[in-house]
Amino acid sequence: MTDFSNEQLFSDSIPDVETLQYERLSRDYLLVMLVRRVLTCLVVILGGISGFGVLYSSGYGQYSVWLIVLLVLICAFIIGMAFVAHPKKGYALREKDIIYREGVFFHRMVALPYSRIQHAEVHADLIEQYIEVSSLRIYTAGGSASDLDIPGLNPALALRLREFVLKKAEGNEEN
Repeated sequence: MTDFSNEQLFSDSIPDVETLQYERLSRDYLLVMLVRRVLTCLVVILGGISGFGVLYSSGYGQYSVWLIVLLVLICAFIIGMAFVAHPKKGYALREKDIIYREGVFFHRMVALPYSRIQHAEVHADLIEQYIEVSSLRIYTAGGSASDLDIPGLNPALALRLREFVLKKAEGNEEN
């Protein structure tokens, strides 16, 4: 007869993931975020210019100043949020999983056990390539999109993390 144990656990004995020492993303990733947001603001401003033309031709030219003020405030908010969001992002490696957190208004935390990992890749879009940062994308079985995407990594670190994660996943398959 085998000894079976299923002891009760209490929530106050569970380790707190907020107390983990999260690795911060590369400082260069802040520049990536700023470039992306400035490009977004350019699209917003172009839309505002067309809105300005519509208002002016419709006889509501007096409201065009408010439209410009609104666009400037929206763009300042979008760009300013990069400075607030960057320090909130980070990852932690643990014995059995990898955790990524982000969020200013809405917090998101993903913990991915190494035993579920099928594939990992290092990715960089045009802006990231120019600024020399990469993202680590981690996939689990059954999904076509990455289950975990850690942006803002130094390319060499991203490759080392990829190898580490894949070795941990390989080691879990043998157990």
